[in-house]
Order: sequence, then structure tokens, then C-alpha cells
Amino acid sequence: ISQTRRNHCGFQMYNSVFKTIAAILTLFSLVCSAQEEEKPEPKVKWNNKLELSFIQTSGNVDNSTFAGKYAGKGEVHANRIFLHADVMYQDKNGDESANKSNVKGRYERKFADRLFLLFESRYQRDKFSGYEYRLSSGPGIGYDFYDREKFKLKSYGSMIYHYDKFSRGNLDAASYLAMQFNVDAMSKPQENLKLQNDFNYVVSTKEAEKYQIANESSVGVKVNSLISLGVS
Repeated sequence: ISQTRRNHCGFQMYNSVFKTIAAILTLFSLVCSAQEEEKPEPKVKWNNKLELSFIQTSGNVDNSTFAGKYAGKGEVHANRIFLHADVMYQDKNGDESANKSNVKGRYERKFADRLFLLFESRYQRDKFSGYEYRLSSGPGIGYDFYDREKFKLKSYGSMIYHYDKFSRGNLDAASYLAMQFNVDAMSKPQENLKLQNDFNYVVSTKEAEKYQIANESSVGVKVNSLISLGVS
């Protein structure tokens, strides 16, 4: 019974910390917005990218794979908005073998020369991974080490609340707090060449053995103002 109470108290503590940080971020955003009410409303500068791919193979096994990805960035003064969505569908010999989607958004607000506050949310669905869906959301803080046109490097950490709904077995839905750490880097050694790497590490605050590591690297070559070739 004492162990159960300790776990319950620990979760209550993390939950209180999460709510306090979220309240501070909300108050900070309201104060900043009030200070800028008298200024002319600026326009958000958007940068959007869309990727589509379709692969079909035939022989002993017939495979069809469709994948799509969208990435958008909006920036105005000290505010930055990042949007991302990706989907993948695959069938093997006419039977569905993969069906997953991922949608996420992140808002960043600079409050110093290189420091920024953030709030992010994500929805994930992977039909064949055992999860019906996963929801996550939470605040954080980050630092821009370099923010130039040809090279960008930043790191940020977040306290994320997760909710997992399982689709297999008799497992109950799970909710927990997790610490998240990210490092994003971008380099443009040439005008038409872009290199990018995004590293992500998430670990549960209740179970240290419950963690996830992801790293995505990509190379893009700009063909013209609308089309680029890339590998990731």
C-alpha cells in the first residue's frame, strides 16, 4: 500500500509541475501579446514543403507503397510555428500490411537573444504496431546555438504528457509524463543543396526502461523554385 501511495504521490507531483509550467507559458504569451497590441499586425512568412512517393514491385510478392509528408514553418518577429504530417500505406499481395500517420505541431516564442519557450502537440496512429493512437502534448524550453541562413543548430527539452490507446490484447489505456530532448541541425553548403538531421529522445518519468530514440537525416537538391529531389 505504501508503494502504491508513493507512486501516486510521484505522479501527482509531476502532474502539478506540468500544470504549473503550462500556466507560466500561457501567462507569458498573454503578456507578450498585450505588449504588441498597439503595433501593426505583421504577416506570417510561411515556408512549405510537400513530398509524395509511390513504389510498386511485382514478382513472387506484389507490393504497393504510398507515402506522403508535409512540413511547414511560419515565422513572424519572435514567433515561430512548425507543422508536420506524414502518412504511409502499404499492401502485400492485396492485403494491407502497413497503415500509419503522424501529425504534430510546435509553437516557439523567443524571449531572449537565443532562448525560447515552446509548446507542442502530436497525434500518432499505427494500425500494425499495437497502438490504436497516441496523443502527446506539453511545454518546454530551448536554445538556438546558431541561427543563420546557411547553418542552424538548436536544442530543446520538454515535459510531455502522453496518452496511449492500445489496439491489441486486453491492455488498458496508459497515461504518463515523459521527458523529451531534441537536437535539430540544418546546413546549406551550396545554394541548391540542403542537409538536415533531427534527433529525438523520449523517456518516461515513471519507468526509465520505457524510452524511444529516433533520428531522421535527409539530403535535398533544389531543381527549381518548386521542385527538389531528396533522400531521407
